[in-house]
Amino acid sequence: MGLLDVYLNQQLVGQLVHDKRAQSFSYGPEYLKSTTPLPLSRHLPLDSTGENPVFTDAAARAFFENLLPEGDVRAQLVRRLGISKENIFALLNELGGDCAGAVLLLPVGKNPDGAGNYRPISEAELAVELVNLPTHPFLADDKGVRLSLAGAQRFTVL
Repeated sequence: MGLLDVYLNQQLVGQLVHDKRAQSFSYGPEYLKSTTPLPLSRHLPLDSTGENPVFTDAAARAFFENLLPEGDVRAQLVRRLGISKENIFALLNELGGDCAGAVLLLPVGKNPDGAGNYRPISEAELAVELVNLPTHPFLADDKGVRLSLAGAQRFTVL
C-alpha cells in the first residue's frame, strides 16, 4: 500500500491511498475542521453532514490523473522514469511535488517547500536546452526529472 499527502496551497488536505492497483482519496479530519476548507474538485466534494467519505478509484483517478501531463510529454516522461503510463500513483509519487496549480502530492511526512526556486541559465545552456527539447522537455536537473512549468508546457521563460 502506498500513501501520499495531498496539499492545497501548502495546507495538508488529505491523503491519496494506493492499494492493489486502485486509488482512493479522503480529506483529513483536521482539514475538515478548519475554518475555510475547500474541496479539491466538485467531483471530490466536502460532505455538509460532517461525514468524511472515501472517494474510490474512479473519482480519485479522474482528478489526480489530470494533474499529470498528457500525450507525447507523458510518453517521454514514463520512458525516462521507467514507469508505466497507467501507473498514476507511481507517476504522482515521482512528480506530485511539481504538479500544475496549487495541489501538491508528497510522501507522508514531507512538508512542502513554499519558497520555490529557480536556476538561472546562460544563453549557451538555453541553446542546448532548445536543441534537446523534443527529447528532454523538462529541464531536468541533477535531482532528476522536474516539470519545468505548470502543465509541463513546451516553453521556457526568458
